[in-house]
Amino acid sequence: MSWYTDLIESTIDAIKFPFASYYNIYLFNTQLLHILDFRAKQPENAGLLSTWLIKINPMVVEIR
Repeated sequence: MSWYTDLIESTIDAIKFPFASYYNIYLFNTQLLHILDFRAKQPENAGLLSTWLIKINPMVVEIR
């Protein structure tokens, strides 16, 4: 599977936060950090992606 398929599945798990296991939330954050690292190498996408990450998952900000 590709990284965006994993991201979509993890996003669904994170949206169901009250019912999701902490392990799913951990995987979601880990995948977002990997994508951030990958996309940060492309300057035109880095700012937009960082803004999206902060809005969709504030836990990423705490990890960094």
